[in-house]
Amino acid sequence: MRRYESQYRFATLQTYPDGVTSDFHFAAEQGAQHAWRYPDLTTHVRYFSDLLRDGRLHADFGLGLDFHWPAVFDPKRSV
Repeated sequence: MRRYESQYRFATLQTYPDGVTSDFHFAAEQGAQHAWRYPDLTTHVRYFSDLLRDGRLHADFGLGLDFHWPAVFDPKRSV
């Protein structure tokens, strides 16, 4: 971010095209857009959900995984 330290300032409030209101002004949008995009975390979410599912299966079937799930993950818990 040192590259852009002279490119931003805080000034008057303005509403940006996405509806966000901010006093942050940035002058180098084109050069920095690659860093401002939301990352695609689909692969990470799928991996983590598989990890949780597999851990839950191990816990349910007593396959040696000693992990205590919070109540929110307990399918036997009545709501």
